[in-house]
Amino acid sequence: MDGQSRWVFMTSGNATDRDWPALLRTVLGVPAPDLEVRSVLPWQAEMLVADRYSAGRVHLAGDAAHVMPPFAASGANTGIADAHDLGWKLAAVLAGTADPTLLDSYEAERRPAGWFVADQSARRTLDPGAAPDPDLAHPFVLAAGGFQYRTGALRRSPADEHDVEPVREFAPAGRVGTRVPHVWLDAARTRSTLDLGGPGWALVVADDPARWAPAAAKAPVPLPVRRIDADFLPPGQALLLRPDDVVAWRGGDESAPPRVLQELLRPERAVAGAPA
Repeated sequence: MDGQSRWVFMTSGNATDRDWPALLRTVLGVPAPDLEVRSVLPWQAEMLVADRYSAGRVHLAGDAAHVMPPFAASGANTGIADAHDLGWKLAAVLAGTADPTLLDSYEAERRPAGWFVADQSARRTLDPGAAPDPDLAHPFVLAAGGFQYRTGALRRSPADEHDVEPVREFAPAGRVGTRVPHVWLDAARTRSTLDLGGPGWALVVADDPARWAPAAAKAPVPLPVRRIDADFLPPGQALLLRPDDVVAWRGGDESAPPRVLQELLRPERAVAGAPA
């Protein structure tokens, strides 16, 4: 519980009337004379994912949306990602910078992500004696939130449709619908690419920012242009980074980011021909 003096021990079976001090001393392999058992609770591991994450003005996040066996803090990390996704969208709608339809993308993005992580956690824990599972994701994919959104507040080019994030290997590359890969931006390792997004949007370029700045100034919300040097972003390319560090668009057309932002935040006005 605190990594020093309070711990949780889990074992199979549902009997609570065992000699727990003796069992724990056997497990620890030391006498542990000051060992004290504070509580014993029966617990059933389950995998449950809500059928819907959103209904009108109600949105589920965290344990209310998904329950999974514990594996590498996947439940907590998935809940934090839910809140990060829903938080910036709610803020944009409440501030009047986005239409309420933006909130439809919350369930479209987070329910598949929640199912993926819950399924992966269940595969690793509910049947530990099973044969090796060839469909297990790489542990780093789970730890780094490597799930790729296929629909939602995103804009893909035809080429992006075939650029799928691998699951059984950890190979982040700044693909549309994924969290921007972590790369240190300074020699002292005080700033990362993960610091580029939030609390607002950002345009991350491997190029002269001056080429992108005039169009970025026309965006419907502030869109700072930030230059980086990273292997995952070829020269002349840019990433439109959401407030939750997810890549919403990728390409080399400097006129595209403000138009894409308009389409994502106010799709009805974009369809009606409002200026980007």
